[in-house]
Amino acid sequence: MRPVTLHLIAAVSLFACTDAVRPPRIEDRARAMAPIPACAAALVPKARKGLVRTLEEDEYWRAVFPSFDSKQKALSLRSATCTGKAVFEEPFFSGASPRRGDPMRVESADLALGNGGDRLRIAWMRTHRFADGTEAGPVALVRAVDDTAEVYAIGLYRGAPKSPVIQVERIGYNAVVTITEEGCRGDHPPIPCTSAVTVFLPHRGTLLNLATFALEKRAHLTGGEPGVSGRIEYRLTASPSYTSEGIKVFEQLKARDEVGREVRSAEQERWLLLRGNALEDRSGSVWARVFPGGT
Repeated sequence: MRPVTLHLIAAVSLFACTDAVRPPRIEDRARAMAPIPACAAALVPKARKGLVRTLEEDEYWRAVFPSFDSKQKALSLRSATCTGKAVFEEPFFSGASPRRGDPMRVESADLALGNGGDRLRIAWMRTHRFADGTEAGPVALVRAVDDTAEVYAIGLYRGAPKSPVIQVERIGYNAVVTITEEGCRGDHPPIPCTSAVTVFLPHRGTLLNLATFALEKRAHLTGGEPGVSGRIEYRLTASPSYTSEGIKVFEQLKARDEVGREVRSAEQERWLLLRGNALEDRSGSVWARVFPGGT
């Protein structure tokens, strides 16, 4: 299956004699909010029960990697993406091992999917594993349109093997991909622990890694506060809001002694402003200023 490069076609507005303008349809607005496709792949035509086509697992792999062998369910780790990049040669994979040899025999567990709305889907393809137990591979923003799979941008992500929360948020007219790892999940999370979100911006066929920031963080320390004996637990919680300018993160940090008494607290409204293709962090995290040692 050969990738098809898409070009932006200028739209021509048509006016009736009465100068009335056709009101935009819902699907027009949805298309306007999506990134411009970087490449596309033809799909096998199917008789669909509904109006929206859902991609099969193999179709995600073939859309991103045109050389994917759908019969053998095999991917050569020398394959280029549909945008022509040899991603597996990137230094990003230095020190990693293929999950199941080369060519890799793809299984359902290798694909993690997220829903972006407007029929956008995010596919994280876990192809490699590191010695620390984290896994890595391409992450792609994809959408099925009729009998075509449109690929908007492809990046790389490394994270815990647990299923992350993958979704699309909006910063103004920009659709950004977010991947959240719940490292502090559960009633009795491990300490230290971190739950964090990584934000990607589609740009010219690439998912740019803009930032990673903590949504929750916990750590224990003895002797961290003057006049307080025993072990102290520090806990950061953060709530992000995606706005027209960037990301507003409300952070709150509390320190409690062994009997649960609050010995210190701090909070701030942190701004990560989108400036071109980068996020400008105006203040940094409150954790770095309050937790002894700053890490």
